[in-house]
Amino acid sequence: MPGKPTLRDLPSVDRLLADERLAGEPHDLAVAAARAVLGRARDEIRAGGDPGPLVDAVLDELARSRRPRLRRVLNATGVLVHTNLGRAPLAREALERVVEVGGGYSTLEYDLERGERGSRQAHLAPLLRAAADAGRLSGELHEGTWRDAGTAERVAELEALVAGTKRSI
Repeated sequence: MPGKPTLRDLPSVDRLLADERLAGEPHDLAVAAARAVLGRARDEIRAGGDPGPLVDAVLDELARSRRPRLRRVLNATGVLVHTNLGRAPLAREALERVVEVGGGYSTLEYDLERGERGSRQAHLAPLLRAAADAGRLSGELHEGTWRDAGTAERVAELEALVAGTKRSI
């Protein structure tokens, strides 16, 4: 692109994906990355800038999409249990149990004594009862309404409720 690039200088998604450096990439991921890069390139050109090498940007976008989202960080906020930093770190013993149990099948939702489907809460309920009975449990009362948001439809209904376009669900 000699001179200042224009929107007409941008390639189509197909032309961009024809570059041999993208040949081994999964098509759907490469298309999504190319579309994201072209969208940012359009914004850059409209702002008077040069988007730079687009295939390199697509490769960077693909690499970024493959990086794990959860990473360790250092909590230097001064807040011991910072809710935006994944709650409190797990104790070594708890991590060992996660690896032990999570590395295979478990009784998370199976009741061995009855030989049938169980409840996830069955594991925690006795511990909470014992802690409450011993006076070691405290908390606060949530006076709002709890809502299940397990499906896209439920999320849409909740968003409508929050936006005030729907009264109840």
